[in-house]
Amino acid sequence: MWDAETIFVLGRAPGTTTVFVTATDPDGLTTSSEAMVVPHVPVLSDEFDSAASLGHWTLEDYSRAEIKDGYLVLTADSADYNGLASREFGGTAIEWLVDITLRTTEADAQAGFLVPTGTAPIGAHMFLLGEANVPGLPPVNWIFLWWDSRTGWVTEDWAHGKSGHIRDFADQEVSLSLTRSGVRATVDGKLVFERDRWAGFRVATATGLFLVTRPESKADVASSINRVQLIAQEFSEDSGPNVHARPGPADGRDPPDPSGLTRSGADLSVPETGRRGRRCRARCPHPRTPCRPSR
Repeated sequence: MWDAETIFVLGRAPGTTTVFVTATDPDGLTTSSEAMVVPHVPVLSDEFDSAASLGHWTLEDYSRAEIKDGYLVLTADSADYNGLASREFGGTAIEWLVDITLRTTEADAQAGFLVPTGTAPIGAHMFLLGEANVPGLPPVNWIFLWWDSRTGWVTEDWAHGKSGHIRDFADQEVSLSLTRSGVRATVDGKLVFERDRWAGFRVATATGLFLVTRPESKADVASSINRVQLIAQEFSEDSGPNVHARPGPADGRDPPDPSGLTRSGADLSVPETGRRGRRCRARCPHPRTPCRPSR
């Protein structure tokens, strides 16, 4: 099966295979190519079809959750803290894709997810949907950020914006893939952004998943998640990094634990940085403890 740019391969048995393709144009000229097709490895999947699903997730501070009508309803109890539900892999996923159906249920909230990398200095990636006002940025309804232990949460001009494909209070099928060569996000099959080369493109690992409800300015706001899965090109079940492991030092500094990036009242701010664009940095109100931005 194919369209103008993509060939879809339906496997008949487990394992890898090589696909040979020959294309012929209207003048009879041909070209051929071959590619290895590698099946994705399912790492995490949940459809929240029963209360038993809650047992698979750990609620972080200032968070509560319930299963209601096939949704995980994740609530942020405080205006200063994200609502968070986390899940460990017990290993490391390499070159991954998160596929999730979610919606915001409040006008004052964003919904999304955070993926810790288990490495330094890039310790996590986060993708959020919903109307938001982030200091230093124009109004956005989506934002992609990554945690850099040297600077805090970072975003760039290409990694945030307003998209007509994003609708408040409606189920949206969100897909975000991250490989060593780039990052790409779609909503309901429509492209929101893609980037081939960027500051964190070499870090394509995942050691866990956080579901996120980010309050904009008030407490008791929620998002609803209908289903979520994370698949990967490779998965290592060794005893290496996991979602609660502390990454090693970077540039002589001991970076914060990615699992703790989301539990403190640090806010996001985006200072002007001249020609190099805008970078979103976390301000930590507790300098003697790991800086753990939650908003």
